Amino acid sequence: MAHNLHIDATGKAAFVSLRQSAWHSLGRIVNNEMTDDQLLNEAGLNWSVDEAPVFAGEKIDLGGGESMTNHREISGYKLLQRSDTKADLAVVGSEFRVFQNAEMVALMRRIGGASVVWETAGALGTKGATTWCLARLPDLGFSLGSDATEFYMLITNGHGNNRALTVMPTTVRVVCQNTMRAAEGDKNAQKRRLANAQAGDFTATALASGYGIHHNEGLDRAVADVGQAYKRCLANRDATKVACEMMAAKAISEADARLYWERVLGEAVGQDETDRVKAMREEREAKRRRQLATIWNGPTSQTDAARGTVYGAFQAAVEWLDHEAPARSPGSRAFRAVMGNDVRTKATAWDEALALAAAA
Repeated sequence: MAHNLHIDATGKAAFVSLRQSAWHSLGRIVNNEMTDDQLLNEAGLNWSVDEAPVFAGEKIDLGGGESMTNHREISGYKLLQRSDTKADLAVVGSEFRVFQNAEMVALMRRIGGASVVWETAGALGTKGATTWCLARLPDLGFSLGSDATEFYMLITNGHGNNRALTVMPTTVRVVCQNTMRAAEGDKNAQKRRLANAQAGDFTATALASGYGIHHNEGLDRAVADVGQAYKRCLANRDATKVACEMMAAKAISEADARLYWERVLGEAVGQDETDRVKAMREEREAKRRRQLATIWNGPTSQTDAARGTVYGAFQAAVEWLDHEAPARSPGSRAFRAVMGNDVRTKATAWDEALALAAAA
């Protein structure tokens, strides 16, 4: 099954979606916004993980064809079981910190507060060992003309199946295993999230890529730190909205937009540049100018907020960096967008755009 949703004994899928039906047509579709308890109930996540000791059975021959089994508890390990079905989920080390479904929902609420709107939630696998919840935070979105920006947060969790607790922003509506994989990205993205949590990195780049938290003795501290970091980040929403509104209100000509792009995207000229290197650079610059002109006059720059404004010039610069700038591979482009030089370039583009918007 491509969706890999957990199907219970009655044939129901552990999945709920607000208003929108998923491609697999499974689960429950609700028309009204859900409370935390309703989400857990409707998504089939209203169960907890119980812990039990692990025993090894040793057969003892009593003679005369009779035997008995002596059960010896194995130290350092414990069994994880679902409280409702009593299904064995995994045998884990004694240091494994279970993160309950209700705790996952509470963490999202701690991040987004009263503004949380539950979009989807569910469980994957034959025993439902992988769970998730996806929320939209409407108070953190804003509109510029007809341009609407929505903010979504995803939390995924594993009950003893070698899956870290993941907290991350996303644009992917998770409704199954495939969409969860799309949201979480490749192994490199997962490693970055683990490194972010381990290092306690709460820079803008780290917040954008998310956090992966191991189920060990450090989980509670890491969860608290990550929750507070996102809460602080989201508190800056009003400042971001004001800045974007300033940019969208400031008209700019295409000629001035070209000057802006040269300042933030232009290549430095080396002192000992040879004719051959100069020709190659000029060819790249000419191509960049053509691509930016196409973006500036294309659909994404012709919305109410972007058309002929500083906001549009800034968005064109970002679009070029993310989708058109030369890159060795899609993987290197993705890495550069969230970890490399493009992050600094975007920060420069933002600062220059703010300066343009504030100019008399």
